[in-house]
Amino acid sequence: MPPLPLDLVNQHEPHHRTVAGYLLPDSATLIDCAAGANVPSLESELARHGASIESLEHLLLTHIHLDHAGAAGALTERNPRLQVWVHRVGARHLIDPSRLIASTASVYGDDFEHVWGPIRPVPQERVHVIEDELRLPAAGGLLAVPTPGHARHHVAYLDDDGTLYAGDAAGAAWPEDPGYAEPACPPPDADPPAWRHTFARIAELAPERLAIAHWGVIDDVPRHMATLTDQLDAWLEQIDLSEDAFAAAVHEDRRRHAPHAPDGFWGYVSVERWCHAGLRHWRAKIEAASG
Repeated sequence: MPPLPLDLVNQHEPHHRTVAGYLLPDSATLIDCAAGANVPSLESELARHGASIESLEHLLLTHIHLDHAGAAGALTERNPRLQVWVHRVGARHLIDPSRLIASTASVYGDDFEHVWGPIRPVPQERVHVIEDELRLPAAGGLLAVPTPGHARHHVAYLDDDGTLYAGDAAGAAWPEDPGYAEPACPPPDADPPAWRHTFARIAELAPERLAIAHWGVIDDVPRHMATLTDQLDAWLEQIDLSEDAFAAAVHEDRRRHAPHAPDGFWGYVSVERWCHAGLRHWRAKIEAASG
C-alpha cells in the first residue's frame, strides 16, 4: 500500500499540506502526530482512512519538535494502549516536557498554548527508546535509523516496501516541483556534517520513495537528495549574509524553483531566519570547540 499522508492542519493557522503524519493501517501505526493544536485534523484524517486515535497501537516519532510530536502526550491520555517510540535523547522530554514547554514559551509567551496546543507528559512505561539502528519488534517491523543533522535525536523509519518515512531528515519540499528541497536547520541542534552522514546513509538504504513531513511523497529520491545536498552547500556559502539578505536569497530560490506551491505554503513553513540562526549557532560551537 502506498504511503498515506495525513494533512495535519493547525486549527489556529489553517494552511493545508504543510505538516504530514503517516498512517500504516496494517499495523495500526502512526508516524508523527503534529502538535496539540492539530489534533482535530488528525482525528478527521484518521477517520478518512477508517482509523481513530483509539484504534492506534504505536506512535513512531521522527523527533520531538512540536510540529511532529507535540500531541504525543494527549494521544496517550486518550488511548491507554498506545506505545510511543522515540530516540533516547528525546525520550526524557516526552516523559517530562517541562523544559520543552519552558523553552517554547520563552519564544511564544502568552500565545504558546494557542499556537501549539497543550503538551502532556507521556507515561514512562509506554516510551520505547531508540539509540542505534533497530528493527522494531512491533509496528510492522520497520527499521529505525538514527538520522541526525536537523536534530541530533532524529530517527527515520524504513518500511520493507521501500518507503523511508524521513521526517525532516530529507528536508522540506514541494513534490509538484520535482527535485526542489530545503534543509531545515533550526538551532540549537543543526549539524551540517552530521547531516551529510545522514544523506550518505539514506543513499546506502536506497529507498524507493521518501515520505517527508513538509510535505508529501517523493518518488525521484536521487534527484531530491542531490538537490537537498546542493541547497545545504549553498546555504553554508551564504552563512555570512545578514539575516535579511539570507532570507531574501531563500525567497528567490523558492520563487524560481517552486512556483507551483500553494498560496500560504512557504509563508506558513517559513523557517529561513531560524535556519540562518541555526547555521550560525553551529559554526559558533565549532569555533568555540577549536579554541
